[in-house]
Amino acid sequence: AKLVVTLGNHATQTAVRDITHIPILATMIIAPDDIRSSPNTTAVLLDFSLETQIQWMKRIVPNAGTVGVLFNPKENRIKVDAASKAAKGAGLTLVPKSVETPRSLPDALDDIARTVDVLWGIPDSLVMTPQTAEPILLNTLKNKIPLVGLSASWVKAGALYALDRDYVDIGIQSGELAGKLLNGASANSIPHAYPRKVAYVLNLNTANLINLELPQDLIRGALQVFQ
Repeated sequence: AKLVVTLGNHATQTAVRDITHIPILATMIIAPDDIRSSPNTTAVLLDFSLETQIQWMKRIVPNAGTVGVLFNPKENRIKVDAASKAAKGAGLTLVPKSVETPRSLPDALDDIARTVDVLWGIPDSLVMTPQTAEPILLNTLKNKIPLVGLSASWVKAGALYALDRDYVDIGIQSGELAGKLLNGASANSIPHAYPRKVAYVLNLNTANLINLELPQDLIRGALQVFQ
């Protein structure tokens, strides 16, 4: 083989562990954590850059000044530190709250609800799960805090909005990078790529419940609107 293409975290972890002499293109992974130590690997990620996520947060919730994020420090410390810098650069204050066990989530939710204008959900295997979705959604709705969800399913359940991907374009990006690698470019010379196209989904019922008026052009531009 001249190139190995992986889909998903488990396939990527296995390839990175066992293959060191062939270029690897990782796809369908959220973050670059699994490839950081592999010089023969680059990726097209599913997650958007922190700057892009914050830019959209400011557009959809323009009056937000403080942004809360709940996270497991063993999993997301590096990301949250980088997000603090990115938020500061955009004129926002990030309020991080670590959650080290599922039992500590309710108290962390109550604490952060008193101090933030919006709660930013980031991929986290301890905090943002199917089991924690209901208490997080109920808390944010009760306190009238916009929740940035992880996906359309979170928005359907009550989050205000979530960014979504154009998977066809992600496939095109992957093909473009594969072509470069097959033509001799080294993987460590190609930075991992974020999705180029941003789509978003909205929940108008949630917007009404938290007394947030969304501009009509923003509503018209949504990939999907729940109401």
